[in-house]
Amino acid sequence: MKIAELFTSLQGEGLTSGYPTIFVRLAGCNLSCSYCDTPAGRQEGEEMSVDDVIQRVLAEKPSCVCITGGEPLLQKKDVAEISSRLINAGKRVIIETNGTIPFDGLPEEVSI
Repeated sequence: MKIAELFTSLQGEGLTSGYPTIFVRLAGCNLSCSYCDTPAGRQEGEEMSVDDVIQRVLAEKPSCVCITGGEPLLQKKDVAEISSRLINAGKRVIIETNGTIPFDGLPEEVSI
């Protein structure tokens, strides 16, 4: 899958604002919004396997994981697999999406 960046920081938005969070920013987006705060995430990115992403996330301490983009649901199959495996490992998974791709196929425990 295409990863723009993977890092740990404090969540700055939503219900988990202020919580230590692991961010998995996926590359690729189906929109070209003029106000985008991560334009590099539209096209660039490094190929990583699902197993490599999970290994890196599980090596970090925060229990909250935010899968964001670009548009993460362009890689929905991999996002669903990562989400399921991370939830089974005790992580809370949040997906930040632009809402243009249906959420079907994602684990029920995922927050959107």
